[in-house]
Amino acid sequence: PSALPTPASSAAAETKISLAEDSRATKFGLPKGVTLPDSVKSDLLQGRLLDTLQSLPLQLINDALQEYDDAVQIKGASIRNHGAYLFGVIKRYVSVQERASKGGEGSGILPMGPELTP
Repeated sequence: PSALPTPASSAAAETKISLAEDSRATKFGLPKGVTLPDSVKSDLLQGRLLDTLQSLPLQLINDALQEYDDAVQIKGASIRNHGAYLFGVIKRYVSVQERASKGGEGSGILPMGPELTP
């Protein structure tokens, strides 16, 4: 009987984490379901960067933010201007989305991944 509260409390903790992430993202006008990694500081999400990020579909927003987070984990202090770096990642996702939306062979498939983004 005492084992039952433990899984319930861990599920509650997971719910609190996802709600905190959602509220932080919605504070910036990002759609529900966006997960902001800890490496994405609040002062980065403003102006053109935020406007451009909001123009992407949910999955691409999360992919771009995750790619930036991965880069911060790997490169760390060697990134001198985090705002410019994140904006560059977002702009690349925008251009790939635009190319994919123009149609042609393989339309609807976004050519992103390790082969394009080492």
